[in-house]
Amino acid sequence: MRSPPHLALFAIAVLASRSSALAQEPERRQAEQQQAEEQQPEEQQADEQRSPRTRHPSAELDLQDCEREWFDAARLQDLVDETVPLVEKHAELQFEERPVVRVLNADSWQRLVACEMPDARDQSLAVAITLALHVPERGEVFLNQPIAYELLRTRADDDQKRRRIAQATLAHELTHVLQEQHFELPSRMRAERSNDNKRKLKFLVEGHATLVEERVAAAEFGIAGYAEWSRKRHLKARRMAYTRGRDYLANLAEDGGERAIHEALGGPLPSWPAFVRVAMRKPKRPRDAADAETDEADAKREHERKR
Repeated sequence: MRSPPHLALFAIAVLASRSSALAQEPERRQAEQQQAEEQQPEEQQADEQRSPRTRHPSAELDLQDCEREWFDAARLQDLVDETVPLVEKHAELQFEERPVVRVLNADSWQRLVACEMPDARDQSLAVAITLALHVPERGEVFLNQPIAYELLRTRADDDQKRRRIAQATLAHELTHVLQEQHFELPSRMRAERSNDNKRKLKFLVEGHATLVEERVAAAEFGIAGYAEWSRKRHLKARRMAYTRGRDYLANLAEDGGERAIHEALGGPLPSWPAFVRVAMRKPKRPRDAADAETDEADAKREHERKR
């Protein structure tokens, strides 16, 4: 049975249209791909502008370095270079980029602390007692002038402990740089909108830095009792993130080594019951067991000094 002439003509028109569309399909796809590639840099730029790193006010501050007569930038860099391998050793991580450490003048330090701690009840007190700050958006560590002074000033041999304590603080801040370079942990904490998750991240950020600080102080500087002194200091100031975070990661390391710490820093956050269960567990090794290993060496150094 033959189709009516008008139906045959319609079928021919449809087939011709489809053939034309199929012929143009490769050109259409190529045009869409090119348009997407052209738009991608603009979308990436927009995402970067929305990123917390560029939004955070600290990134926009014009900060001036210290110009006090005792400040020696070259000497500070030497101390940073001396501390970097110690932090790498006890964190079992390598710096991907050389850390930048600065000491600011009084006005710049005040503006930075106000920007980092806008909710502080007493800004002048915050300026005075904040020892150092790591600002991930800038990729820099800033030291308060009193800590820098303890690091840089020339002293008698029997007064080295204060410099070593200041250098342990530097190790703490350099650990934050490692956290950012490997896990983007500080940035993640600052960008987190959930107060509950932000608190957990703070426990990881400060607990890890405190643990590395204590390891460096005891094993490298031979400061007996540093871990317990550090603990009491943080508890007095009610800085639980430093103590409980430290205990959580130290107990993880007892079971799984440093790899367990790295997995905790870069992995999903634990529930609070899981965190508390690990953090409150009695450690297999006392906090200051490493200090006992240095007591004999300390006694020998003291004996030689008095002779």
